Amino acid sequence: MHDGSLENPTDPDCVTLATQRAPLEAWIDEAAQQLVPFVILGDFNRRINRFGQDDHLWREIDDGDPTGLDLWRLPFDREAECNPSFPQPIDFLVFDDRAWQMVDEASFREITYDPEDQDLERGTPSDHCPIAVTLDLGAADDGEDDEPSDPDTTDLDLLYAPAEGLEGEELRGVLHEIAMQGHSRLSYAEVWGALDFTDEDPDNPGNVILLYTGRSHPKPDKVSSVLNPNHDNDSWNREHVWPKSHGFPSEGQLAHSDIHHLRPADVTCNPDRGNLDFDESEFAHPDCASRRDADSFEPSDAVKGDVARMLFYMDVRYAGDDGVPDLALIDEDSRSGPLLGHLCTLLDWHEADPVDDFERRRHERIVETQGNRNPFIDRPQFAMAIWSTCGVN
Repeated sequence: MHDGSLENPTDPDCVTLATQRAPLEAWIDEAAQQLVPFVILGDFNRRINRFGQDDHLWREIDDGDPTGLDLWRLPFDREAECNPSFPQPIDFLVFDDRAWQMVDEASFREITYDPEDQDLERGTPSDHCPIAVTLDLGAADDGEDDEPSDPDTTDLDLLYAPAEGLEGEELRGVLHEIAMQGHSRLSYAEVWGALDFTDEDPDNPGNVILLYTGRSHPKPDKVSSVLNPNHDNDSWNREHVWPKSHGFPSEGQLAHSDIHHLRPADVTCNPDRGNLDFDESEFAHPDCASRRDADSFEPSDAVKGDVARMLFYMDVRYAGDDGVPDLALIDEDSRSGPLLGHLCTLLDWHEADPVDDFERRRHERIVETQGNRNPFIDRPQFAMAIWSTCGVN
């Protein structure tokens, strides 16, 4: 919940919340980019006349489209007559989509308006129909690191049951359907906040772990003119492990903002990796704890398996639907198109660097944020079952 005041409501120049629309929208946009749940308190039931339009302020700050930012007024359009002179909707609490999930609808309670009540005469949350509602905030802000619970083994067994015993293209097809399940699209702006959560340093919650260097770096120091205008060459940005130029250059394409393959990375390492294939490389790149040559990039041993499993996921998740071409791993230089190499090297890395606690934790946080799973983290054996011959898909 916002802990500041946009304007002083006692200021005689503050005639209506409409005057606060611009700063309110700017704050909401920033909170949405950071995936911060919020609740707005105010008399949003008042109608205002703006440019000849008679509409609720809460709809205006939601760009007039409840399916866009998804602000929810509470409790929707319930009519109340706690003050018989003013029958109207109760809607002076406004939630974003994430905070709405914390609402206990059974706790809605209308507070009866009583003109004789001295407390109400001194001021209430609303001038007509105050209500009470409970938010289930759990142990938020208690200093503890609340981890998403591990998935139930039985649930995963059921999820992957259709894939058991399959190989090759048949298995790849079934995993494509599984990897699609529950996938909720994030905007590219929302990726910033998502990575703050998924790649958080377990030993320093104010930092993220950068992919190639393994360095722990402050979350706010992003390469963003909006979120961090003073960024520099030590800041971090969003690295597409499967290069966006290999199949999904537009921000509107689903794979462009799929956080299964997006990682925080040093701003100086991201362009040095560019859109190169992954393979054993010739020259050391000490600034990025990696190796590089003219046609390939080799990350550090500590993340080689992580990189491989992200790319295996991309191969099976995108098969020519959802506005993204059929992405495919090959065992040669990819050069152009929706292809990426080198498959045999990636399989070696997958075997040599198995799933560790950080990757497992990150995966569960991705599931919590985006909704879908990476089969090669849940079931590493699927990789060799698909690409046993280590050749072109």
